[in-house]
Amino acid sequence: MPWETRCQQLRQALTEQGLPAVLCCDLANIAYLTGFRGDAGWLLVTAREVLLFTDGRFETQAKEELRIGEANIIADDLLEAVASAITDRRLASLGFEAQALSFATHQRLAAKLDGVSMRPTESVVENLRLRKDPGELQAIERTLRLTETALRQVAADIGIGVTETEVAAELEHTMRRLGAEKPAFDTIVAFGPRAALPHARPTARELGGGDAVLIDMGGTVDGYCADITRTFFLGEPIAPAQTAYRAVLAAQQAGLSKLVPGLPCSEAHQAAREALEAYGLAQAFKHSLGHGVGIQVHEGPRVSQKSKDHVASGMVVTVEPGVYVEGQFGIRVEEMAAIEAHGPRVLNAYPNSLEEMILEP
Repeated sequence: MPWETRCQQLRQALTEQGLPAVLCCDLANIAYLTGFRGDAGWLLVTAREVLLFTDGRFETQAKEELRIGEANIIADDLLEAVASAITDRRLASLGFEAQALSFATHQRLAAKLDGVSMRPTESVVENLRLRKDPGELQAIERTLRLTETALRQVAADIGIGVTETEVAAELEHTMRRLGAEKPAFDTIVAFGPRAALPHARPTARELGGGDAVLIDMGGTVDGYCADITRTFFLGEPIAPAQTAYRAVLAAQQAGLSKLVPGLPCSEAHQAAREALEAYGLAQAFKHSLGHGVGIQVHEGPRVSQKSKDHVASGMVVTVEPGVYVEGQFGIRVEEMAAIEAHGPRVLNAYPNSLEEMILEP
């Protein structure tokens, strides 16, 4: 079972750091280790125990979702209960997730743990999450299929006069109707010059003839996310946009070619940038090439210029080069890829050729 394996891998990582236990406060990490996906909780993992602490709002949910360990339902002070459990186990030292535990909460907890050495840890569970097991990969692919189905259904009805907010709302409604638990992130829909904003927020802007239509969306199914971007055009795009679109596809292929186990992730970003440079568009690429996707839509590894990560089998990453020309258009095409022994396997089924991105006015 993956839950026992994950907790054992965590214990091994803790042993290597000389820690007998860790307190997990990051909800995504708790979900990964135990299956519990409630909105509040702490997890104490020792050499022999897995103890979840949450409150009464999640009692039934914990019974349904917890796949390993013991649930402690706390009616009053969660921090007090966690501190008592740590003290009772006579732990000399304790790791805690530095990125998830606030300074104020750390101070309160440390005051109750007299004699316990609290040591910050960084990315211990996140490093385990980098490589997806077969069940995780299946969940991600299911989510991507649903997301693509929703995009296909909504894109067929996009026409002159519709607003960005209307399209975004329809995309999110359709994903839920098809079975998504929620959007993986705030859906991006941007028309015409507003597509030059990589993270544009949908507005009341209406779609006009010749506009670019940038859509970045993803659903969540069984706790796992998807992330896809397509750039459509309402009618024939202008010549510079056509050139930029082909450049983006070339950059994507260049980046994919470097996603081979053992290579630095930064090489994929650099290859994509060099492909855009050949078109004179490198300066219009304003973000990293991609990121990992799993329980969270943005997680390790980073596929960026400054990334210290290396490509490894089992990773699932996005490859999303973009070209953004202020006042004119923006183009981004995003695929998801699973890294296998000999390189990437693109998971998307949705087409990305320029010809198939042209919508009838």
